[in-house]
Amino acid sequence: MDTYVSFGCSVIGPGHIKTGKPNQDSFLLKKYKNGWVAVVSDGVGSKPLSHTGSAAVCSSVCNVMRDYLNSPKSVDIKDVLRLVHSRWLFNISPSLADDCCATVLFAVVTAKKIILGRLGDGMICCRNNHEDILLLDDKTDSFSNVTKCMRYKFIYDDWYIKEIPLQNFEYIVLTTDGISDDIPSDNLLSFARDFITEYSSEKPGKRTKKIKHMLIDWPVPMHSDDKTIACLVNRGDK
Repeated sequence: MDTYVSFGCSVIGPGHIKTGKPNQDSFLLKKYKNGWVAVVSDGVGSKPLSHTGSAAVCSSVCNVMRDYLNSPKSVDIKDVLRLVHSRWLFNISPSLADDCCATVLFAVVTAKKIILGRLGDGMICCRNNHEDILLLDDKTDSFSNVTKCMRYKFIYDDWYIKEIPLQNFEYIVLTTDGISDDIPSDNLLSFARDFITEYSSEKPGKRTKKIKHMLIDWPVPMHSDDKTIACLVNRGDK
């Protein structure tokens, strides 16, 4: 895992700049003794403290997954997610959960497996064992402004979890829907691949500046949402 590199960027959307609201997205990338954790969160736009909620999502997932990675025993993922939820409620206190609702996208990479988790919208793309895995929220049966998210009640069935053996791992890309919703679904895999090809070999400071400029100058007309992307890349073959 010493060959892994991580990078990401988050920019406020034109819509929030115009209304004076903060960036409601957050992300964290953490290397621990026994693995890596990447998490992205998008605060629900209608909630007044969703930026607080998204930041708390990222710290909560990383803290719980750090303990999970260090645990000598097997732990049921349902119990792990329940603990993430409890930690989130603690971290947003004394704010109300209904004011802090936020989505969750995470990836945990251990020496043996990858765990991908999604609560709500956004995209996870994982390239492993020469295959692409794409996780997206299915909005076909719901209103476009309704998404599953962290709230007061823990609902395990709202989560989507996928565990796969680690084999020839190449990269993971996580984005909020400010990015994924602007790209046709059949182009998302190529977007992730091209993004990794373009930026993974850049020097960190230069890379961050380039990604920030790309997100600010987003080529979709009338785009307004915050945009966040986080990546974990295996450069062992470079």
